[in-house]
Formats: sequence, C-alpha cells, structure tokens
Amino acid sequence: MIDVLPGLRRTTFENGLELVTEKNPAQRSASFAWLVPGGTAHDPPEHGDGWGTLLSEYLLRGAGSRDSRAFSDALDRIGARRSVVADTYHQRISATVPGEHVTTLLDLMIDLFRRPMFPEDALDAVKALCLQELEGLEDDPAHLTAIRLDEVRYPPPFDRHGLGVEDHLRGADRGRLAAHWDRICTPKGSILAIAGDVDHDRVVDHLANGLADWQGEVTIPEPAGPARGGGCCIDRETAQVHLGIGLPGLIARDPDTLPFRIAVGVLGGGTVVTVYGSGFAETAEAHCKFGGESALVVARLVAHGTLECSSPRPSSSGYVLLEVSMNAGVTATFQPIAVSTFGWGSDELAAVNFLSAALSIVVSLTMAQLRLPERGQASVAALLYLSAVLVYTAAPLAEWRLVV
Repeated sequence: MIDVLPGLRRTTFENGLELVTEKNPAQRSASFAWLVPGGTAHDPPEHGDGWGTLLSEYLLRGAGSRDSRAFSDALDRIGARRSVVADTYHQRISATVPGEHVTTLLDLMIDLFRRPMFPEDALDAVKALCLQELEGLEDDPAHLTAIRLDEVRYPPPFDRHGLGVEDHLRGADRGRLAAHWDRICTPKGSILAIAGDVDHDRVVDHLANGLADWQGEVTIPEPAGPARGGGCCIDRETAQVHLGIGLPGLIARDPDTLPFRIAVGVLGGGTVVTVYGSGFAETAEAHCKFGGESALVVARLVAHGTLECSSPRPSSSGYVLLEVSMNAGVTATFQPIAVSTFGWGSDELAAVNFLSAALSIVVSLTMAQLRLPERGQASVAALLYLSAVLVYTAAPLAEWRLVV
C-alpha cells in the first residue's frame, strides 16, 4: 500500500488489480471508474471489429442472478448513475452513488464484468444500437473526419474507430462474444479508481473477499506495423469543410506526457472541465461559458450533480469565470480560484446559493409593498440589488484581498 498524497491511496492486489482512492470529506457521494481489459484494440481484426462496442452495450443486459430489468432496478435503488464505454485498451465502467452505497455498488459492478448474463434475446437489440451509430457517421462529417484521420495516423490495431464493421457486427453471436470476454477480462491490467466519500481500507477488504478467485492476465495490444500516414480526402455535398491535421506527440508512458497534454489543452483548448453542483436537469440542454467573450460550449450531464464540458481556445492568459446554463440563460456562476483557494465545500456553496435566493425574494416582496411610482421603483430596486450584491460578495471579497 502506498500513500502518494494526502487523501490519495493506492493498493495493488496479488492478482494484479490496481485500486486508487481519493477521499474528499466535503463530498457525500462517490464516483467510480473501473477499467477492465477489453477495449477496441482487443477486437479480433478478422471477424470482430466492433466487438468492444457491442460488449459495452451487452454487459448492461443483466448480470449475476439478475436479468436486465432487475439489474437496472438494483442500480436505481441505490441512486447509481452508470455507463459502460469501450476505450482503446479497456472497457470503462463508470458510476456515481451516495457514499453509504459504495460496497453495494462494488458487488453489482463485480457481477457486471465477472458474471454477465449476455442474454440471447437481447443481442439483436444491442446489434441494432451499434449499427445505428455506425450508419450515423455519414450524417456527422466532423466525426467522420476525425475517424479517417485516426486511420492514417495510428498503426494497427489502434487505427480502428471502435464503431466496427457492419459485417462483423451482424455476424457476432452470443457464444463468441462471451468467450472473447472471458479471455480478456482479467485482473492484471484492471484499474479501479474511486473518489469522494470512500473508505479505502473498507474497499480493500471488500474486494479481497469478493475477488479472491479472480486470476489471469491478457496480452496488452501492441502496434502490428507502421501507421499508414499520408492524407485522405472525403467528398461530400455539404456547406462546410472539415479539416483534420494530426501531428506527432508523446506516447502515454513518456515521462513528459502530462505536461505535454496540459500545454496542448491550455494552448489549443479542449481541456475537459468537470463542474459539480445542483439543479442540473437531465433533460435540459446544458452549456458552459468560459469568460465574458467566449461562446457557449455544449456540456454533458455525466452523473447526478456533475457536468463535463471542453474549454475553448483561450484568447489570453489568466483566470476566467465559468458560467453554467441549462437553457442558454446563465443560472450559476462559479469562481474556480475562489473555491480552490478558500477551500469551500458543498455546504458553503449551498449556503451562498440559499442566501442569494433569499435576497432575491426579499427584493421582490419589498418592491411589491412599497407601491412607488415607476421611476421611484427603479431607483429603489437598483439600491436594493446593489445592497444584495454587496452582502452576497462580502465574505469572498474579504478573502480575495488576502489572496491578492
């Protein structure tokens, strides 16, 4: 067991499974990311291009003793928001639950990848979803451009986009998919990361008991030849031109990979920013705005109270306000430096939000009772709102002067 940073702990089990946890006392929920070997680079090239994506859908159709409906209900009862995505090397199983349900979710996740049902009657529906996504490429020229770029700049088997080949998807059967999953789903190469309200030692004990008989190792995919290189031109009758350019970079194991990626994100945009809060509606179209001059960026609801969005290319250096909108109207403003510097947790943020809402109600009721002339109402409203803003920002401004 190795303690790397305060709150960050790591354990490597005898079977090769890596566990990393980070406890955050301010959080009442825990977010999981379990990487299990089985990504698109493991797909059999002769007949299984797309199996990784098929499995990411198929795994959710029942596990252990629970069929698809029962398994989904079990996750819903503990408030788990979950997803399974096929990455290059791994199947990425993500979930978020209240802290008291961490061990319950662990049991369900173990069933998910160790004892999947793979019901025969669900396979056609899984295939239909994957084929629909593959066919939709023609309607998304930006995505198609990125895929074709990867095909020429990466060596096989990393040049595959993961959506698969139509014949391979249609020809997949339950027996071969199950056998493929049994072969590649091994503890060696698996990584479990949990952040938030988590007890590391409790998780270690629970996994040691639940995975005592899990053994095995799968060969990590390696380049099977050089990248094709060159260029590719796709003619389409569209009003736009999409251009993709790939340049040499650093591989993941290079010690300079992290600063390289940070520099690319800062200089070119595209850094994924995670926003935690409340009031994020699942059906709403969420947007983020970075600073006063940038355009709205589409955000994605990844879990209850959690949004992700990609930063645009910056026009200048320095701190910027991050604003979140559910319907193109700003509903919440976040000051990242204030939160990170002052150590505000969810309780402090909730108190500030409550105070701002209460002040807004007081202003509205006061104006209704005064019954002043129109010009007088405008003047009084302006003074009341100015007072509200001063009260609302007094504590942060006082602390801000200490920082500056």
